[in-house]
Amino acid sequence: MQKKINKKISILNVLREQNQPVSSAKITQLLSLSGLEFSESTVRLHLKELDDAGLTTPHGKKGRTITEAGLAELQSSKIITRPG
Repeated sequence: MQKKINKKISILNVLREQNQPVSSAKITQLLSLSGLEFSESTVRLHLKELDDAGLTTPHGKKGRTITEAGLAELQSSKIITRPG
């Protein structure tokens, strides 16, 4: 379960760093550059779950953006995982 949450947090981080909608192929590429290897189908699956949770917004073929709720989720995940 924690692995799945970490993957979603990684995807949200990629979306937060972009100023425009990002496709699943681009997310996969950016994650790979960070040393995280996810298949594009895995990214699409997680994006669908993030959409359903209201953490991302789909923009058709252009890709997705992070929502305010997604930004709040990232912030709370940093508080939970911060050491000390």
